[in-house]
Amino acid sequence: VDATTRTISGCGIVKASPEVFYTVVGNGRKMTASTCSGATNFATSLMLWQFQCSTCAWGSNADSSCDNANGAKVTWDSIADQTYTLVVFGRLADSEGNFGISVTDFENPGNDYCAQAQSLQINGAEVVGTTVDATTWTISGCGI
Repeated sequence: VDATTRTISGCGIVKASPEVFYTVVGNGRKMTASTCSGATNFATSLMLWQFQCSTCAWGSNADSSCDNANGAKVTWDSIADQTYTLVVFGRLADSEGNFGISVTDFENPGNDYCAQAQSLQINGAEVVGTTVDATTWTISGCGI
């Protein structure tokens, strides 16, 4: 409440509501910042900046996986010792309120990227896999 208001655009988000800034240092693992806390009492958005606020890496207006409809999440692959800046602000112009923010880290599945594809054997044993915590790619083509 009573934070500075600036018009910032980037990451596909244009905002004109009060914002506050936080930093977190990457550890080389996948990280998620979240305002899905029960303490969040207004519709929040998140922007993730790297390189001292010069490059917007990701933005989120809302996340359907939040237990709190006012929350937002941003997930990224962090670089060890890289400082990231998180910007929290309201989804609606001039909106403000209270929120809880947290950052967690976790391992990606071992075959999360194409270069790490797991081999399957013809007539071999069934392989059980997971997409939990896997990276989401935007892919066009193949009718998908």
